[in-house]
Amino acid sequence: MATDAASRRRVNAILASLAQFANSRSLDLLHAARSGVPLSLAAIGVLVRIVHQSPIGLTELRAETRLQAAALSRHIRILEEGGYIERWGDPNDGRAAVVQATAQGKTASRKWSASNHELLSAQLADWSTEELNEVCRMMERLDADLRSMDKRSRHEQNALATDTAET
Repeated sequence: MATDAASRRRVNAILASLAQFANSRSLDLLHAARSGVPLSLAAIGVLVRIVHQSPIGLTELRAETRLQAAALSRHIRILEEGGYIERWGDPNDGRAAVVQATAQGKTASRKWSASNHELLSAQLADWSTEELNEVCRMMERLDADLRSMDKRSRHEQNALATDTAET
């Protein structure tokens, strides 16, 4: 089923707007004020993964979070310096590191999640459960479709690089 250009532009505009909102400093400040946790949404995302999967190697964490290595390193440094996580060398691989949430990190994750739940409850108060389930279903489908294209694109780029290297 083909889509029209206007619909695709609308989807693109909505994605851009949501990305801008999710990455805004004002949203980080709102969450920090409500939860008492002075971390960005991106850092909280990393912390939550660590809390739920502690201990976890940084290679596995990078795959789980889908962050670039430099971005993940920055968040790990911030979380470690803030006392939210501990880091040590992987005993099975001296080149790798493992991280684990501290008690402070677990508490921060719980406080931030509770605050986020309250905020979303207020923001989405006029939505029915059916509407929320439908928008979630559609967003999950969009996420999967966009990520599958990203995987195909990377595969095509790798194949092109291989072809170019062979000539």
